[in-house]
Amino acid sequence: MSLVRQTAVVTGAATSLGELVVRKLKARGATVIALDLRQPLAASDLFFRMDMMDLNSISRAVNSLPYGIDLLCNLVERGAERKQINSVCDYVQGVETLIVEASQLISNGGTIINISPLPEWNIPGSSSFKSRGIKVRHLERAAGGNPLV
Repeated sequence: MSLVRQTAVVTGAATSLGELVVRKLKARGATVIALDLRQPLAASDLFFRMDMMDLNSISRAVNSLPYGIDLLCNLVERGAERKQINSVCDYVQGVETLIVEASQLISNGGTIINISPLPEWNIPGSSSFKSRGIKVRHLERAAGGNPLV
């Protein structure tokens, strides 16, 4: 499936799974924007430093993104299920904040994919995505599992 002229944003792009996602999207022709605390080894077209636990960092990153995103792929940190409950809640709040803020930049008919070791959760405002044809998918991965292989 060709992704030429498609723009994808990948959070957690410096993790091993994130780098795999970036490489696969690039191989299919997508323009890839990576978001993470550290620059990924896999070559993306753009990189913005972002801390998913810092709401100001999320807002700065979203303000740097272009309009017309076709895919927002959130890779929820492995180990999130083992962290203290406050950290997990803060992390999920960060993901939700990113989705809500970035949703205005997602093209009609775009897709949001959350890949997470956590069970699916209801994203605030997701009912408004349906009217724009935005699809929301949640892929739950077990410990050691890779939903992309």
